[in-house]
Order: sequence, then C-alpha cells, then structure tokens
Amino acid sequence: MENWPNSYKVLKNKSVFYLNEFSLIPIRLEDKYVIMKWRNEQIYHLRQEKPITKQDQDNYFEKIISPLFNEKHPKQILFSFLKSKNLIGYGGLVHINWELKKAEISFVMDTSLEKKYFNIYWNKFLKMIEYLAFEDLNLNKIFTIAFDVRPKLYESLKKSQFRLEHDINNFTKIKSKPVKILTHYKFNHNKLYLANVVKNDLYQLFIWVNEKIRLKNSFNNKPILWEDHIEWFSKKLISKETKIYILKVENIQVGQIRFDLKNKIWEIDYSIDSKYRNKGYGKAIIQLGLEKFSKGSKIIASVKNDNYASIKVFESLMFKKSRNYNGITEYIKKIN
Repeated sequence: MENWPNSYKVLKNKSVFYLNEFSLIPIRLEDKYVIMKWRNEQIYHLRQEKPITKQDQDNYFEKIISPLFNEKHPKQILFSFLKSKNLIGYGGLVHINWELKKAEISFVMDTSLEKKYFNIYWNKFLKMIEYLAFEDLNLNKIFTIAFDVRPKLYESLKKSQFRLEHDINNFTKIKSKPVKILTHYKFNHNKLYLANVVKNDLYQLFIWVNEKIRLKNSFNNKPILWEDHIEWFSKKLISKETKIYILKVENIQVGQIRFDLKNKIWEIDYSIDSKYRNKGYGKAIIQLGLEKFSKGSKIIASVKNDNYASIKVFESLMFKKSRNYNGITEYIKKIN
C-alpha cells in the first residue's frame, strides 16, 4: 500500500508516545509480517483460531487497520512498540466502547525476548498505554482478558495496580486441558472515583432514595419522608458500622453506595442516578466500593429476582448465590 498513514485522527495531543528509550508509534506497514510471525508463534495464548497467512495479514492491514487512522471513533488503535528504534512488540487498545469509555488492552511482544524481558516490557507498555487511554482519550476504564497460561503477565498487571475482576472456569481447552479466562481492570481515578459522604450530601441522597426506579427495586416501596431521612442520615454519618460513598465522574455525582456491618458481614446498598443509568456505572461503583475493604472481608447483597440489572452486575463480579427466599436472592463475596 502506498501512503500508509502515520497518525490517528482520534488522538487529541499526539500520535507518538515516549518513555525514555521506549516509544509507541502508530502501527507501521513494514511491521506486518513480523507481527504475523509473532502471533503464529504465540497462538496458544491468543484468541486466534488458526495460523495467519500473508494474504490474511495483507487483507487485515488494508481493509481493517488502514481505515482506523481517519475514523472519529475507531474500534481499535494499534501501535508498533519500539526500544531504541528497534521493534520489540505491538499492541494498543481494542474493542473500544466510546459510549461507556472503556477499552481492552492488547499486546504481543517479540517471542525471542519473552524469556528475559517479559515483565520489563509489559510494565513499560502498560504505563504508556495507560497514559494514552486516560490522558489523551479520556477513557474511564481499561482492562485485559487473557487465558490463565502466563503467570508472568499477572505479576506485571499487579505491579501496574490492575485488579482482578473475575475468572471463569473451563472457558476453553488448551492442549486438552481446561483453562480459566482472567480479566484485570484499572479505572481512571482522576475521572471516576468514590468520595466520602459529607453533610452537604443530605439532600442529594434524599432525591436518589425517592427516585421511582429506586423505589421499585427497594424492599420498602414507600417514599421516604424528609424528617425520617434527616434522622437516618445523621445516625449513618457518625456510625462506625456504616461506610457511605458517592460515585463521582469528573466531579459530577452519579450514584451512591453504602455498606452496613451486620454480624461481621458488610451489606451493600447502591443506586445510580436515573440520568446516568445503563452506562456501566453500577458495576463501576461496586468495583470501587470493594476496593475499600481488606482481604478476608465478606460482602453480601440482597436483590429482588426481577431486578435483572443488579443481578447481572453481581454475577459478573463473581458474587456467589447464598440463598433465595420470598422473591429475593442473596449474593455473597469474600475479598481475596
């Protein structure tokens, strides 16, 4: 192909990213067959069904990758990863969801360098791709999905402060053995974070607790009176057995989460402002809330059986069903 592009329209500030002697450069046409070779060598851990041919790679670069450079909201943004101008890997952000502002991280490095440099190069790449995702693209969340066959990868993710989201047993088979698929994530804490509830949040919590959809999913469907709310809030604010937080996205309040300690187990109550529902904040507020607890803590959630949105969230975060009664399902999770 002639006139291969060298910058992405979607990137606000720049298209080349540097970290000392390392650099991320918009994926180069000259690297396509080397990348093909690496992928075919490492097919065992990739979501790739069969070896790639040169024709496959030519078509992929021409029909899939090339148009990405000029798209306003590309599904993926790929880079060649260099050290001192030498190609050592490639990767970027894939399956980008611009509405929910999240993306999966993809990275493949030179097979011959894995044994000696795996953790070093992964850590450098993660640091650079995090800057790109959070500072340039203003995303809320980045994550990795990987077969549980590369323990060194999880060392790198942990060092880079990624957290395990969930794992699924027997997802697939590699060499006739069942393996898990592991998902690790990291939030843009400059944009999306939990703030401790303060006195000035009294009225906002009152508005949320009386929203129609909140009352529908609540065990008590009656509206809360202002006087009762003031009394409840005053007690909760000083209780050592209650933790209340407000989810903020770029300093906008989008929801609340509360944990009450009962019989050494923390019970969850959460809600998202009706204006911000169906944007992934329900899952995010629980993930951020779980980060507030130490290893060994037990968290429980009681959900109406027709509250499908909350059921989906808790099950996706690997809460286990503990019991079902009177149209309610209890979910429990122990912090690892």
